[in-house]
This record gives sequence, C-alpha cells and structure tokens, in this order.
Amino acid sequence: MRSLLSSATKMEQSNNNDALFKCIEKEHYTAEQKSYRLASLAEKLPLHRLLREPIDLQELDLGNGYPLTLWRDNGTILCVGSYAHQEYHERCVTFFLNKIGRHAVNCAIYGKTDAAIAETATWFWSLKHPEITGALLRIDHYCKSDYVERPYGPKFNFASLRAEQLAQVLDSNPTRCLCLSTSVITAEQGHVLGSRSYPVIMILMEARDGLGFSDGGASFVDALEENQQSPFGMLDFRCPTDKMPMIRLNLHRLLTLENKIKTLKLPVLEEELHFLPLMAHVNCLDYKIHAKDMKPEDFSSLEITTENLNLEINFDYVERRVAGTLVVAFLNRLAGLGHFLRLDFSFSNYWNRLQEGDEPLVVQALIHMINKNTKLIYLDLRAFLFLFDKAPNLETVFQALEVHSGLREIVLHDYPPDYNTYSGNDDSSHESLPPDYSLLERLLSRNRKIEICDHQGNIFTNGSSIDVLYALNKFYNGSAKLTKEKSELRSLLVLKALTGSGSRNFQNTALLLSNHPDVLFESIQGVNWEDFVASEPELDDGLTDSASHSQGTVRSKRERTTLSPFVGKKAARKV
Repeated sequence: MRSLLSSATKMEQSNNNDALFKCIEKEHYTAEQKSYRLASLAEKLPLHRLLREPIDLQELDLGNGYPLTLWRDNGTILCVGSYAHQEYHERCVTFFLNKIGRHAVNCAIYGKTDAAIAETATWFWSLKHPEITGALLRIDHYCKSDYVERPYGPKFNFASLRAEQLAQVLDSNPTRCLCLSTSVITAEQGHVLGSRSYPVIMILMEARDGLGFSDGGASFVDALEENQQSPFGMLDFRCPTDKMPMIRLNLHRLLTLENKIKTLKLPVLEEELHFLPLMAHVNCLDYKIHAKDMKPEDFSSLEITTENLNLEINFDYVERRVAGTLVVAFLNRLAGLGHFLRLDFSFSNYWNRLQEGDEPLVVQALIHMINKNTKLIYLDLRAFLFLFDKAPNLETVFQALEVHSGLREIVLHDYPPDYNTYSGNDDSSHESLPPDYSLLERLLSRNRKIEICDHQGNIFTNGSSIDVLYALNKFYNGSAKLTKEKSELRSLLVLKALTGSGSRNFQNTALLLSNHPDVLFESIQGVNWEDFVASEPELDDGLTDSASHSQGTVRSKRERTTLSPFVGKKAARKV
C-alpha cells in the first residue's frame, strides 16, 4: 500500500504559495474532531483542511490514486478514495463520481447532522468540472451493511437536501448525469428536478429502503408538464417493476405527456400499462416488455410515436404457435408506421419457440419493415441471429439492404455466420467451410453508404477485399459531399484530391470526375496544350498491397484507411 504520509505531503503542495491543503497534526485536533469514531482505515489517514476554496473540481485532482480526508468548518469530513465509506462510525452520505477526474472515485461525507452533511454536499457537488460525455454523480452508491459488519451510523436522509441546494447542484453542472439511489425524494425536490431550463439527465435506481417520491411523483410530473423552457433530457428508471419510485397514476400521467422527455428508459411494467410506453411522445424509447402479455391483434392499431426505438421482448411462457405470429405482427406494424430512424431489437428465449414455417414469414416481414422505413439510418439485427444460420435468409435480407438509400449502419451478432455450427454439424472429421465474405462484398459494392459492424461499432472485414471496398466507399461519399460545398472551396478540394490520392487510383479519379465534371472543365480553360507536357504517372491502384490478406477480422473505425484529404471524421453517433 502506498505511503499515506507521503501522499499527504504530495497533496499539501507545501512549497507552493498557492497551496490548497494543509495537514492537521493530531495533537492539534479539536474536541469536535476527536469526537468522530474512527474505523481502522481512518486511524492511518491524516486529516486535512483547506487553505482556500478550490477554483473547480479539477483542482482537487480527484482520482489521482491517493485518498483524501478533508475537514470542513461546519464540522463535517469529506473522504475520497476506494474505502471512503468505511472511515468513520458516523452518519454519512456515500456517492460516486465517474468520468470527472482521472479515474472514477468513491466518496463519502460524514457529519453529526443531516443539515451539516447537506451543506457540505451542496458545496462539493456544485464544484464545476468540464463538460464530459458520461460524467456522472451517483448519490448513495454504497450500502455499508452490504460490505462490512461494523456498527456504522445512520445514513443521510436525502430529504434534508433543500430544494434550493438541489437546484444549485444541478445548475452548476447541467450536462452531468444525476443518479439517485436514495430513500425519499420530496415534493419540493421533485419540482426542482422537473423544472430546469436545460435537459436534465437522470437515472432513478431502486430505493434500497425507501419510498421514492414522497408524493408519488405528482410534483415531478406537474413540473414536467408546466415546463416551457426545455424538455427533460433523459429519464432512466433502472429499477424492478415492483420498486418504481412513483405510483401508477403519476406514471400513467408521465407516459402521456407530449414532447416533454427526450429519452425515456423503462423496465417491464405491470400488465395494465405495458403498451402505454410504446405510445409515449418521446424522441427515444428504451423499453422491455413480456410477449406473454401481447396478442398479434394488439399491434394492428398501436401508435408507436418515437422515431428511435430500442425494444427488448421476452418470450418466456409463450406458446410456440404464437411466437412467430407475434414477431410478424410487430414487424408489420413497424412497416405500416414507416417513420423510424433507429431500430434496435432484442428477443430473449425466442428462436427455440418458432414452429416449422415461421422462419420464411419472419424474413418476409423483416424485409417489408426495412423497405417501408425509408428514413431508417441505424438497424440492429442481432435479435434475428436465428434467421442467419441459413445462407438464403441472409442473402435475402442483404438484398433489401442493398437498395436502401438511408441506412448507414447495420449491427450483426457476427459475420460471416458459421453455418457449420448453426447447422448442428458436430462431426469433427468434417472439413469446415472457409469464411465466405461474398455477400458482404456485394452489399458494400452496391450500397456505398452502409457499414456492417458489431455492437461496439467495429466493422466486419476479411482484412483485404472488404477493406478495399470500405476505403473506396469512403472516397466516394467524401466526393459526393463536396457537391454541397461553395464553388471556390469545392474546386480547390477536388483539384487537391485529383493531384493527391485520387491521381494514384483510376477508380478514385473516375469517381471524382463523375461527381465534379464542371471542376475539370474549369481547370483546363486557358491551358496552352501545345506547351503542355504530360508526365506519365506510375500506375498504382493503391489496392494491391492488402490483396494477399485473407484472414477475417473485426476492424475498429480508428484503423480504417482515409484515402482523401476532404473526408473528415465521421460524426459521433447519437446516444
């Protein structure tokens, strides 16, 4: 274990006139400081005090690997480190910070009263930090009794955090996700959460020993309904069905609000509400549902309003004669709506419930859904893995993808499928077929705007011909995008490409000239051809270097070749 005394010396920065901390010698402890009942770890940690207020959270250098124990003038102690929740036998609030410092850190604030803890928590949680995607403050991260058996003091009552204190915490870092695993959220706190002028990002965990919203969520829903400044950014109910923090009446109200929530994530709901989330007026919906609560005719008039749907369907306790019919009815309804941008499906316990004859119907319904959703840009097909154990099914689906002008990303579980495994061929003496990338090659040559990847965004490739196709398609798309640029800039970029990477590859040159013939015409005006001496360039199609590679691989986007100076980085995907 690192020397705690040396870490204290490091943190004090004693040779700097702008020092932030100072160690308190034990002989100088006050009676109040001595009154804190120490756990074994705290006996070894020096207590510090601030010499001045930190400018922001970054100045505290959280996550540097060294524990910190900091005394505040209001009689509370802030602890930062892996075992922050085990340092004192006193009342405390525990919390967790992620993607804020160099590393994620566990923290705790100890105090004699909830009011004092709330004061220190407001100060610390309100320290500003850079806006970082994924930054998170999770309050009540640890339940101490789950880890140790010492007689720790009572847990902090989150209701003691006054409305204005919670507002200050939220407003100080408005893009940070707030994750609550607390016993009670008061009506006043609920109003603050729902009335901000920016899109709040919030996760509600299961309350370990509490009730959730003290008023059943009424004030929170009221605030959302009345808020004319900004919709709620993300509301993620990460809790079991029977542990929802609001009562059914207010959950029903929340699900019928119009355009008040951008992203809504829900667990399985009770049967009376199970279709209601699908009709919620939100930009993105992430929802789980039980197929046993559904009938095929339920989908005939179901109005799914979201454009971005992530749906997990559990097929436990569903009869085999119904499973295939349910999926076909669902896909046909998505085809009838036809307004989706992103679709992500997950079917659990499904493939083994299909009857003979269901598979062709599901393939047909899937293709119909793809064709009718012309705005679709993202499609996750991992749920349909059972369809791709036969080459004809995969070929039929790929043919639909070839002619879809909107799709940009297709997610598969694996490619190419191992037909030997899926067919149940257990004969070890049987020679396995080599990986076949011909379907993917044809798809990429016919739809140059599409990518086939795994769930982490890594493209499937054989390391040779597929890489060549992706590189060519990237050049093609970059060339096409230039038509939207201003004339002078477009001419400059096209000529630069023609004399650069495009000049070494006939296909690239042809693509450029087919998209920008006017630039070529302009560039040759005024040329004295009698004085022009053309130098014969070396023929190099730039495509042969990797031709000998045939081993399949999954390549991340960072490793892909950029062939053109005008092809920029791909825009980040929406979450």
